[in-house]
Amino acid sequence: MIKGRIDSHQARAWLEGYRAADAVIAAERQRRLPSLTQAEARAEFERLWEIWDASPKDGDFVALDRARAAFLVARRRKFDLASQHNRTIHERSL
Repeated sequence: MIKGRIDSHQARAWLEGYRAADAVIAAERQRRLPSLTQAEARAEFERLWEIWDASPKDGDFVALDRARAAFLVARRRKFDLASQHNRTIHERSL
């Protein structure tokens, strides 16, 4: 639960950051997927299949939600690190 108010400027900046990240991810996906060799595509498919095959088949959506949350947290940490790195580079160039 969030206590207090959220600054609208910070909220907008946060949302813009996510929009920008989504655009980068989509562009990377469009660039990367067609460039995979047949062997690379097959290996990626097999890794995904192994994850699916190892997952519970009884509709354990709670576990799936937990895994998704863990993925999103890890992705957010990567974005935060990238943002800090870019900010440092920008500050050094001033």
